[in-house]
Amino acid sequence: MPVSVGSCARFSFLKVMAVCLAGSIILSACAPAATPTTSPGAPSSPLPTQVSAPTQTALATPVPASPGRPSSPVATAIPVTPVASGDSARPKLGGTVTEINPTPPPTLDALWQVSSALVILAAPVYNGLLQYDPTSNTEIIADLATSWNVSPDGTKVTFQLAEAKWHDGKSFTADDEVAKWKLWLQPPPGKASNRAAEFTMVKDVVARGPRTLEFQLKDPSNGFINWIAHGNIYVMPKHIIEPDQQISSVSKFIGTGPFRLEQYSRGVGAILKKNKDYFRTGMPYIDELRIVEIQDAGTQVAALLAGRIDLTGGNIALSRSNKEQIERSGRAIAVKPFFRGESVTLMMNNNRKPFDDIRVRRAISLAVDRQKAINILGEGVGQVGTLFPPVGQFARSQQAYLSLPGFRPKDSPGGQEDLKTAKRLMAEAGYPEGFKTTIRTRAGFTTYVSGAEFFANELSTKLGISASISLEDTAKFDLTRARRDMDMTVVAANPLNAYAVGRNVYWMPPVKGDVAGYNETNYGNERSRDLYFAQEKEQNKDLRAKAIRELEDLLINEAPFVTSYWLVAYNAYWNHVKNYEPGWGPHNNHRFERVWRDSDSR
Repeated sequence: MPVSVGSCARFSFLKVMAVCLAGSIILSACAPAATPTTSPGAPSSPLPTQVSAPTQTALATPVPASPGRPSSPVATAIPVTPVASGDSARPKLGGTVTEINPTPPPTLDALWQVSSALVILAAPVYNGLLQYDPTSNTEIIADLATSWNVSPDGTKVTFQLAEAKWHDGKSFTADDEVAKWKLWLQPPPGKASNRAAEFTMVKDVVARGPRTLEFQLKDPSNGFINWIAHGNIYVMPKHIIEPDQQISSVSKFIGTGPFRLEQYSRGVGAILKKNKDYFRTGMPYIDELRIVEIQDAGTQVAALLAGRIDLTGGNIALSRSNKEQIERSGRAIAVKPFFRGESVTLMMNNNRKPFDDIRVRRAISLAVDRQKAINILGEGVGQVGTLFPPVGQFARSQQAYLSLPGFRPKDSPGGQEDLKTAKRLMAEAGYPEGFKTTIRTRAGFTTYVSGAEFFANELSTKLGISASISLEDTAKFDLTRARRDMDMTVVAANPLNAYAVGRNVYWMPPVKGDVAGYNETNYGNERSRDLYFAQEKEQNKDLRAKAIRELEDLLINEAPFVTSYWLVAYNAYWNHVKNYEPGWGPHNNHRFERVWRDSDSR
């Protein structure tokens, strides 16, 4: 049954759409490729053609960088670069925009749940303190914080806060943040907190009045500002989370953001309505944001082509084939490339046989054909790299990666040597003919499923390892990872931002008492932990680069996981959707406060 705080009649659109997608959309997608004569997916009420220019509250410029403050990320060239939308026309008010979410979120509990499936719903509802600039994705700008300052020694970060109201009319203050961080850093019994692993640098969070928030850090942190700007570090209301210690229903899904969650039905979708009291005057521009849950990749594209969907959304990575299909249709749909910020990665449980044997893990890493992964999974588009992003100020060049054992092309002498070494290591470990295992991965996400199929094939053909694949919905998969109850998993690993080496819970040994960090590898080399924290607080760029390189070499050698390639994907939207750019990875730029709908575009 739908969970609702509004009229059930308003929800009929999503129910009808869910029924139609299985049939009529497929037929529409196969129809002649003519541009629609009406704007697809148009709202029931017409959009205004003449409106006054909305008044926008300016976002404060952060203070200049100090010795203790990491500088803003610097863009680095990648194979394909998103082109700015250039929508300089005056935004029009009103209308509806509909996007896709490829899978239902595990729960609506935005306090504890970090899944990208929930970010699609939560980001329009909750602000953060900071955010990645939705027009560039490489600069960090203010959100609910109007400005921030880092002390000269780098151990104190002070935020000045905007005046805003929660959707239930109560005022937002610094005390709200203090209450949330207390729960995140010291979770109550029975609650698992990823934040305990991600923010180990935080010693305390203090309110210095209603509009000033102070973070006291144990040491200077190169990753703190980057993490605070991440798309799922929501600002949440004390009066909801303190008594309940969870978000249990739509009625408790209360933020300060540009949209209010009106209705949600699992497996169907959501309706979000404009917050008319949003603290940025004049925003959002659209009246309604609709999110439809469609798991099948073919049906997603068909829905877009049929005009039932306005954009694919930032949680879907379209392939080159999808891009070409959309372009061949002749419809007025823009398809833009973007660096996904994710690597398709095989995680091995280092505590389970035979993956507790470094020889087995190294053999698998040496045998996997990463260029083949780019050709098959990325359809020729992508980059090789470790779990550290292959772009940014600390990245090796592609040529350097391709000279490393395991990364060398398999048709080269070095690649052939890697295959021989891999087979020798398997024999030395006692598995000359391979063994049987299981790869668990997330259903409903093409990147995960096709990645699992690729790795299973590589293990079988190269090393005789027979790997069955178990597909799990997001809720079950998250539990599998938290409990580390698997032999192998395949994930789309997305370290925070490729322009800075952020915290990396995929390999870092879990914090004492933490049961939520996604270190499903159970990798526990303390040297890796020491190197991580050394680079985290090191302010000398050269010394930091040295620690990062040593850490990367250690992880390549010990192989707690195996990366295949880093994704470059595509995002698509009809030309009546203005001011939209895909975000960095699946967690950023889902706010939709700047997006507007042009009723005159076709």
